[in-house]
Amino acid sequence: MVDMPKGVRKIRYTWNNLERDRVLLVRKIRSQEKRQGFSFKRIYGLPRGGLPLAVCLSHDLGIDLVLELPKKFDQELIVCDEIADTGRTLRSIKKAGYSIVVIHKHSESITEPDIWLREKPNHTWIAYAWEAQND
Repeated sequence: MVDMPKGVRKIRYTWNNLERDRVLLVRKIRSQEKRQGFSFKRIYGLPRGGLPLAVCLSHDLGIDLVLELPKKFDQELIVCDEIADTGRTLRSIKKAGYSIVVIHKHSESITEPDIWLREKPNHTWIAYAWEAQND
């Protein structure tokens, strides 16, 4: 768990938010599948933040959840995380060619996810429901 920096506003992301957003993400994923001409067959969630989202989306999309990122590129696999904040975690995954889906994207992220819903405001900390809360 990472401590929230001082002077930063906390935004709570609840399970209800996830229920709403997973429907929107599925629509965006299906749209991307149509544009690229193939469907995703597998999903991988980055531990720990991306895993709850990956489990939900695997059910919603009717695709397999994989617990390890394959050593060899697989175009039918989509990778998810809760946020592209700095983008460092996602950089090597994007360079490998994988499609990336996140809930939130920070404007200063060095990695642009393929699918995202909301831009993270500056000077905020998003506390996701599946993270330990220390307040």
